[in-house]
Amino acid sequence: MERDVSSLEYLIKGKDYALKRLIISTVIAAPFWIIVVFWVSMLRFSIESLVLLAAAAGVLGYNIWCINHYIFYRIEIYPDGFFVRTNPFNAKLYKYGEIKSAEFKGKVLHNRVGKPSKTVYFLCFTESKGRKRRIYFEDTYCINEIKLIIERISE
Repeated sequence: MERDVSSLEYLIKGKDYALKRLIISTVIAAPFWIIVVFWVSMLRFSIESLVLLAAAAGVLGYNIWCINHYIFYRIEIYPDGFFVRTNPFNAKLYKYGEIKSAEFKGKVLHNRVGKPSKTVYFLCFTESKGRKRRIYFEDTYCINEIKLIIERISE
């Protein structure tokens, strides 16, 4: 099976819903990095500067994750299979017959107080070779498309 755009039924891409996250993380990261660079230059290399650098690295890591999700996240659904790419190095085209099992899983995230704050969802499936894959997706955006993939795999 090859990727034929004319037979594409559904397309889920990161650009549709990751833009807001990308803008917010960039708006937060830019001034934070300016403050950190200024502060570290004043403190030289002390414990406080290392703590600030660690926090800045975390902010930068989240910003890179948002950029990666915005540019590379893509799920294409075809009549005989689907294409998945969640980062620049793991693009793969699957036929529905190549997959042993698939399921829809949700995980509840809790805030610091312990109250549920958000639920994240995954499409978990096992390839015919035994390798397990887990694909993160946004529930409100593409739940029907993911359920379609699961239905086609179980047929």
